[in-house]
Amino acid sequence: MKAVTVDLWHTLFGEPTENFGRVAFEMRVDETVRRLAPLRRNLGRPQVERAYRRLTQDLLETWRRYEDLTVEERMARGAEALGLPWPDEELDAALRSAIASPLETHTPHLHEGALDALATLKGRGLALAIISNSGTTWGEAQRPILRDLGLTDLVDVVTFSDELRVRKPRPEIFLRTLEQIDARPEEAVHVGDRMLADVAGARGVGMKAVLFTDGKAPPEGYRGADAVLEHFSRLPDIVEAMG
Repeated sequence: MKAVTVDLWHTLFGEPTENFGRVAFEMRVDETVRRLAPLRRNLGRPQVERAYRRLTQDLLETWRRYEDLTVEERMARGAEALGLPWPDEELDAALRSAIASPLETHTPHLHEGALDALATLKGRGLALAIISNSGTTWGEAQRPILRDLGLTDLVDVVTFSDELRVRKPRPEIFLRTLEQIDARPEEAVHVGDRMLADVAGARGVGMKAVLFTDGKAPPEGYRGADAVLEHFSRLPDIVEAMG
């Protein structure tokens, strides 16, 4: 193997807190109300909540096609859902701050052994990359977290789906990343927790695939991965065994 690519959320990252999705939704609504008030956009909480539900539905519909929206497209749709004129630089800044706010106070944690495993692989001369399907928070807002957790110094490339406008398991997101680290699919292995997005997506372009289960048994009906990773301490050995 010449390269290893790794999924981010639920593979390298664990959830920041229990029920984080719900916590983040409530925070975004509250922060939007608060940040729009100084701009004389005095919207009630119910209106903002309805707008975020509409934006979430837009994202989900886009993701079902394995496509994604750029941050600019997300902000434009958010303004439309709120019934506010667009473009507007002050509104853009307020929405970006509000939507990204949950990760400012709820930092995700790295799964145990992840950083050491990546450092070992890097020390063996392998190229490293992260390939992530962006959630509600886009890639640009997540990059400072990667830096603070020590990942930026280890990985050569970070690919977020909102920046390419396509999501795993689409082949483009894997192939574009491999191109940037000068590796062919047959020279690379991808590690992730999703059977479709990670395992099927990687194998579909000719990569090896490792299913990360975080200490749990593989899902019922599991098949297709070249290896199962329960703890990151085993990753260097698994990659070495693949050649």
